[in-house]
Amino acid sequence: MPLGQTAVYRCYDEDRLLYVGASFDVERRIRDHRTRSAWWLPSIVVAVTWYDSRTVALDAEAVAIRMERPAWNHTHLSGWSTSTIKRRWRPNTPDQSAALRRVASSTDPIERRAAVLVAWDLGIPPVVVAQAARGKR
Repeated sequence: MPLGQTAVYRCYDEDRLLYVGASFDVERRIRDHRTRSAWWLPSIVVAVTWYDSRTVALDAEAVAIRMERPAWNHTHLSGWSTSTIKRRWRPNTPDQSAALRRVASSTDPIERRAAVLVAWDLGIPPVVVAQAARGKR
């Protein structure tokens, strides 16, 4: 980690951008994602770009989220914060309800990953899918 700098990091799976974040300690953030993020898989690839100041890095992160539209970022994409989405979003169809139940009940990692992908394809916000994966929905 370059002294005094902040990084913007991008996490990719095989075919799409999953998450963009900013941190002065990327290794710690990646360890956190590895243990706490529903979207984390062993095959994740992380690309890191360092900036000379936190302000510049946070601006770059916001632009990247708006322009690149990673699957698991929401803060810079809508008028709702992540906590508001978690509280207010409700399934609109029986398929969405079933997908969330499947995510919540999957114990096998491969089965859970398949359930998460189905939930995304049905338009369920990734933050809501993550809540279901942690058993909070």
